[in-house]
Amino acid sequence: PLGGREGTIGIWNTESGECEAVLGGHSNWVLGLAISPAGDLVASSSVDRTTRLWNANLHSEQQVLASAKQSTAEHLVFDATGERLFIGHRDGWVTSWDVANGNPGSTWPAFGYSLSGLMIHDDRLIATSRSDPQVKVRDLTRASDVAAFDLGLGFLNHSQASSDGTYFAFVGGNGQVLIKRLGD
Repeated sequence: PLGGREGTIGIWNTESGECEAVLGGHSNWVLGLAISPAGDLVASSSVDRTTRLWNANLHSEQQVLASAKQSTAEHLVFDATGERLFIGHRDGWVTSWDVANGNPGSTWPAFGYSLSGLMIHDDRLIATSRSDPQVKVRDLTRASDVAAFDLGLGFLNHSQASSDGTYFAFVGGNGQVLIKRLGD
């Protein structure tokens, strides 16, 4: 929390190092943040089970996304255009949202429980992970999973896709790195 105030987000000026604004609206700890590609929107998710969109330039709340999921949202990622926001819930489900109108899009079960990560590549592929660590890669255009595998790395710390979406790299809690090619 910012200054001991749970449920707040600080907007910092990277040149001066000063906090320009404190955004408050969540009633509990903020668990996830994402910044739109244009840098004009900030999405936040909280233990209070809300996801909020903030106008980063005006330092104001733009909308609250009212999820039908009762599970806490922890992982957030915008698509490359900033038009869709993907929300990963603790219960293993993922929901997409139309940012302009605040309407929910598709929802699918990535895992039965314990989603630990969410990463989008090229607005076509989305990878979800679980801390054991299982990974699934979904093709958004076909609305189907195209890969699922066990990394065997312990807890998953980070994931990244290659620029062409062919390879995914994963860093495990044990410090190991695994590079996986889709289709293998």
